[in-house]
Amino acid sequence: MPIILAIYPLIYGLPGASLIFSVVFFVVLISATIQGSTLPWIARALGLTQPPPATPAATLEITALGDVDADIVEYQLGDTSRASGRRLSQMALPDGTVLEMITRGNNVIPPRGSTFLYAGDHLFIVMKHDVREFVDLVCSGVAEANHYELPTSELKLKGYTKVADLKHSYGIELSANDNLSLDGSR
Repeated sequence: MPIILAIYPLIYGLPGASLIFSVVFFVVLISATIQGSTLPWIARALGLTQPPPATPAATLEITALGDVDADIVEYQLGDTSRASGRRLSQMALPDGTVLEMITRGNNVIPPRGSTFLYAGDHLFIVMKHDVREFVDLVCSGVAEANHYELPTSELKLKGYTKVADLKHSYGIELSANDNLSLDGSR
């Protein structure tokens, strides 16, 4: 606004108008530069900043297939995510849930059981509506998941899911050897 007001003397050709315009322009430029560069530093020094919010899951709509009773959901793994630092085969995803694609930076990683998952990875998971809460638990942070109770709906898992993976993914404690699978094999 001050620069616009400083233009009026120029328009009317008043003496010293160019000096007024130059001074106002310089003061506004310096003021904006100083405030813009020091405000974040002062906010951090005063403890007024907050960490950025966790990236929410984004649901992608499947339109080419018509009425499909499944969702494709994108998750970004955080540092404290239950899936971070583990292999894909250790995620204990509900039966019928499929991890379709992993992106890491600009790279697409083919999902295999041996694929190691890192914080910052984006997972694109196809799932039925009724298992969404379970998948949210597996992909959420450990601290976040401890604040939630397990969903009351039925959780169907593959028989080869290990007891240790069930404990890590959902916080479910079973009185069985961690190396045993749910179907009883090792």
